[in-house]
Amino acid sequence: VYSVPGATTLGYLLLAYELFPNAFQEKLNIPESNNKVPDILDESRYEIEWLLKMQDSKSGGVYHKMGSAYFPDFRMPEYDTGDLYVAPISATAIGSFCCRIF
Repeated sequence: VYSVPGATTLGYLLLAYELFPNAFQEKLNIPESNNKVPDILDESRYEIEWLLKMQDSKSGGVYHKMGSAYFPDFRMPEYDTGDLYVAPISATAIGSFCCRIF
């Protein structure tokens, strides 16, 4: 799971909702669908929480990605039981995190 595309997508989702909130009234049938918050905002919050976990609490840097050492075959993430590795903090991840979230 990469920080840069996640932060970029998050930025686009939040901008789309800000510009066209009426376009996002349909429920996506996610577990939070009936909480009176538009589903796009629930999904955005999920990504924000993940990105905040990718931020180093001491330096403020953002780790570039987390994933398996090798790309697994096509399977759902919960079935990828291999060891997970965190890629180093990168300037690209930091920039995307800062520009897209804050």
